[in-house]
Amino acid sequence: ISCTALESVVIGNSVNTISEHAFSGCGKLHTVVMGGNVSLVEMGAFIYCDNIRNVYYHGTADDWNQIAFHFFANDSTSITKSIRYYYSETQPSEEGNYWHYDENKKIVIW
Repeated sequence: ISCTALESVVIGNSVNTISEHAFSGCGKLHTVVMGGNVSLVEMGAFIYCDNIRNVYYHGTADDWNQIAFHFFANDSTSITKSIRYYYSETQPSEEGNYWHYDENKKIVIW
């Protein structure tokens, strides 16, 4: 809670719930890499994280839409309003926001 220096976070594929207040007050957080097995984001998990710009989700748009997001009335919804990229190991044929890892494990936008 309130990791004021945290700028990016990787939430692994083994995580299925992002707990209440997990990243609360991480005001410098701007990049989230989220595993494809997340099915629940509890209340306040990203409250006061108003600078999240990019979410690299290790799943599809349909998978994202199945995640249960619980927010407080005053909760920041930057996690859901940020630019979202969906993982694709190969270059997609359709247009959209997609990403993958390069040979050095760096995120690359398709």
